[in-house]
Amino acid sequence: MIVIGLLAHNKPECLADTVASIRRYVNDPAIVLFNGGSDDRLIGVAKKLGMEYCRYSRRLYHGKLIDFPIGVMRHLRDEGCRYDYLVTLDSDMLVVRDGFEEFLHREMVSSGYMGTNFHLLNSGEFHKWEIGRYFLRHWREWQSLFGDVRPAGCFNPGQVFREDFVDRLLDFPMLNAILDKARGSRLPALEEVIYATLAVALDANPTTNPGSNAISLHIYDSRHLSTFLKDPSIFLIHKVQMDVNSPDRMFLRAVRDGCIPLYFLVDHNHIKHNSVSTRARQIAKEVYYSWLVTI
Repeated sequence: MIVIGLLAHNKPECLADTVASIRRYVNDPAIVLFNGGSDDRLIGVAKKLGMEYCRYSRRLYHGKLIDFPIGVMRHLRDEGCRYDYLVTLDSDMLVVRDGFEEFLHREMVSSGYMGTNFHLLNSGEFHKWEIGRYFLRHWREWQSLFGDVRPAGCFNPGQVFREDFVDRLLDFPMLNAILDKARGSRLPALEEVIYATLAVALDANPTTNPGSNAISLHIYDSRHLSTFLKDPSIFLIHKVQMDVNSPDRMFLRAVRDGCIPLYFLVDHNHIKHNSVSTRARQIAKEVYYSWLVTI
């Protein structure tokens, strides 16, 4: 059985759309809603949609999502739930294909963990991924908690944990120290390195999702989505817009309903209009991270 840990902050209508995609394509899943926002309506939404509400829900902030996967794991242990895989999704994701459980059995036959673009961190990654680049600069402060292993990373959406790995992770003596350090750290997006590195430290033989190219920070138009739907390794798409009537959600809803969807293009003029502020944010992040590694 697959358990879906689903993170939501607001937008109940988008949450319902994501749940509809899960129930359409995943055979009898259990869904646990982690409320990472302050919208108490989500408690009622969870009940209405037949989801469990994670008792460890708490308000989370962008780049500080470390408590989401571990909260769902602890909720499942408290409930005595047995499962094959725990998959952590955001509500700006959709499931788009049948056969997800069979795919996981096939890809994780010898692995306890799968991550989007999972990879070991090394000097060759310094110029590619800022989260990993600066975590490596601080690795000496973390290494005693993980042991003599190479740190690893992935993109957070779509992490998959086999139950036996979850059991080892929850029983790991250094887990609480790692989580406390992550909560107090000023480094962002540690959820993208902590769980991947734990998979290495606990011998989970981690692997990468072969459908990783459909899980990114991009907004896709119908040409991209059509390409993804032809790729049998792609079951999850991120990012879809947090507007239930956005063109990408409507396109994938039409596919889900067996209709011929309308084609659409991303509004590149709108994207260009925001390019200056986007570049400014990138520069600000680089300055901030550089400051972190010097203190």
